[in-house]
Amino acid sequence: MNEIQTERVGCMVLVGDLAGFSNSYASGNPAVVEEFIRRFYVACSVVISAAGGELVKYTGDGFLSVWPLKEDCNCSAPES
Repeated sequence: MNEIQTERVGCMVLVGDLAGFSNSYASGNPAVVEEFIRRFYVACSVVISAAGGELVKYTGDGFLSVWPLKEDCNCSAPES
């Protein structure tokens, strides 16, 4: 059996989602809905890339993006 290789990396994660999208567009014209989503993804991708991030996954009407933390970053997660 192959071993799984892992690596711990510091990063900031941003998850975006169009609130109420499923209800709003459920009965819409599929071509219009598809074009809307395509434009949404393009706009998000441009903004995220310009800010040094990477859009890594589309999730229906949302996305997952990450920004790697720099080595000298004095960042820490808030305590619960």
